[in-house]
Amino acid sequence: MSKINRKRREAQDLIKKGKLKKAIEIYRKIISLQANNPNMHNELGDIYFRAGDRVQAVSSFENAIENYEKMGLYNNAVAVCKKVLRIFPDRLITIYELGELKSKQGFSSDAAKHFSHYLNMLASNSNMPPEGVQERLELILDYMKDRNEVLVQVSDAFESLEMKMRAAEVCVSIINGKESKESERADCRERLNRLRQVLSAEQVKDIEKKLDSADDSGHSGPEDEMDIEDVVSEKIIGTEGFTSGSKYNGQGDEEPSGIGDTGESKPAPDQRAGSGQVAEEVFPPPELDEEDETVGTSEESGDDQFEDFQDIIEDEVSAESGGETLAEQITSDIDEGDLKSHYDMGMAYIEMQLFDEAIKELQISSRADEMKLRSLEMIGLCFISKQEPRLAVKQLERGLEIAESMGAENLGIHYNLGLAYEALGETEKAREHFEQVYIVDVTFRDIEEKMKKLKTLT
Repeated sequence: MSKINRKRREAQDLIKKGKLKKAIEIYRKIISLQANNPNMHNELGDIYFRAGDRVQAVSSFENAIENYEKMGLYNNAVAVCKKVLRIFPDRLITIYELGELKSKQGFSSDAAKHFSHYLNMLASNSNMPPEGVQERLELILDYMKDRNEVLVQVSDAFESLEMKMRAAEVCVSIINGKESKESERADCRERLNRLRQVLSAEQVKDIEKKLDSADDSGHSGPEDEMDIEDVVSEKIIGTEGFTSGSKYNGQGDEEPSGIGDTGESKPAPDQRAGSGQVAEEVFPPPELDEEDETVGTSEESGDDQFEDFQDIIEDEVSAESGGETLAEQITSDIDEGDLKSHYDMGMAYIEMQLFDEAIKELQISSRADEMKLRSLEMIGLCFISKQEPRLAVKQLERGLEIAESMGAENLGIHYNLGLAYEALGETEKAREHFEQVYIVDVTFRDIEEKMKKLKTLT
């Protein structure tokens, strides 16, 4: 048996005894030698979940998804995405990842469903930070060239990000598409007429040129008529209820049972008619009875890496934890001085709607001058989401002072201050901040609706 697998077995024994923190330490050391092994990340995620640390669980699952994808094991990556969505059903990045994975598998219909879900969620969260969204929208355009219903949603998303020209270009591509229906072209012409009102003369001229030249990229591909059941080895110690008890499968349906909607059995992956694809093998977990072998290191370095493992295992977990839960004892790996990572973690917490945790991380990242303004704006957003608008006002007023002294963009801060004062019932102050947005950009988020609403209150 290899040293890696001996330690994995010892970790499993610790899990059975309920010594999860010690098992986590062992798994993390294993991963330091097998960083590209997705099964190790997957199993660590399950242990974190059992320990009650949902955020670290999702972080480990994300590492598993990334490494499964690198190996081309898309079914496995899809299944782990679904595990993440059982923990955080509205996690935007994971919904997007499902669409991307389905696209890479060649399942255009399923990909469109996930991308559409992602775009709908994006539209319903107008205050969601825009980091990374533009890049994902461009990728959706590339994946969904033949899905006009999704392209229209992408155009709307660009418009909400104040990228009016890019929104117009997407409409043009639909109008010029050879397979576009007349109703789709008519809808996009209507959208273009609205967008022309806010574009510069030069941009309008450019749009007209694009309309005059047909875009040969529009074409329709074959519809997917059936899906393949997603397969992954999810046998994780002590978490059977978690991996099999949920009915969520990323689309709001029950987990597939191998029977399609027609009542017929689905074909095995390698029998899919006309798919041209060969089903991948599930990445096997390391065997526990194999001969000793080195894994990514020499035998000597392997001994050095694991010389303190016995001490870890022999240490008993104290029965008294000082009132802390196990999840509270599991600390973040982020270096206190790595302020950018704290900001990124804060943004991840916001996406998971864990606003208290997000505030802690963003308060740390606000120490960096280059991130202070963004951090304060996001802290304010967290307090609004927590229905603590007065605290939001304090943070956002600080942010506004900084933005004005720097001459930086402040529409988002004014808008969020309007929301905070609106929640406090201070209509006049809300109006002042909404007006600051309205006089600069009447298309900003839902500012026009806000102004109409406030007008009726006077």
